[in-house]
Amino acid sequence: MSEALRVGVFGAGAVGAFVGGRLAASGCDVTLVGRPRVLDPIAAGGLVLEDLESAPRRVDPGRIRCAPDASALADVDVVLITTKAGGTREAARAVLDHTPEHVFVVSLQNGVEGPTVLREVLGARRGFGGMIAYNVVFRDATTLRRATSGPIVIERGVPRLVEALRAAGLTTLDSPDIARVLWSKLLF
Repeated sequence: MSEALRVGVFGAGAVGAFVGGRLAASGCDVTLVGRPRVLDPIAAGGLVLEDLESAPRRVDPGRIRCAPDASALADVDVVLITTKAGGTREAARAVLDHTPEHVFVVSLQNGVEGPTVLREVLGARRGFGGMIAYNVVFRDATTLRRATSGPIVIERGVPRLVEALRAAGLTTLDSPDIARVLWSKLLF
């Protein structure tokens, strides 16, 4: 049996906490990095994840780590960047300063510039693109609801991430041409 994938989510708001929570519920080792006003209630009370396609899932507070800065990402395998698009460069620099060179970093943001910025800051071997085709809303401080449907698409080349997302019950595709996906929103 392989070791659990260690995932960091930088800029964990609604989307990041939802995806990170689903990964944690499926056995991944997850660290959320974000604003204390968002993450403190999750650290204290855990998460309830409501979904259109499955029953609600509960993530106990001890199952997911919450931290205010990127120093908590020192031992992860992959980082998902879920900040607003304007924060991508700052996020990439923080991740660069606190993670080893073998850590993959994936943009799961709105817009088309995320992968380009990640590659500029982190290098082509570390920076990847992704797209999440649905929205997530906070119903209260610890309950997140996926409010629309659609897949997650991850640029091909990030070991174990697509499999981990699928194991978490999230419809996930891999793409050899993430720029096409981001620009046209076409999945194939």
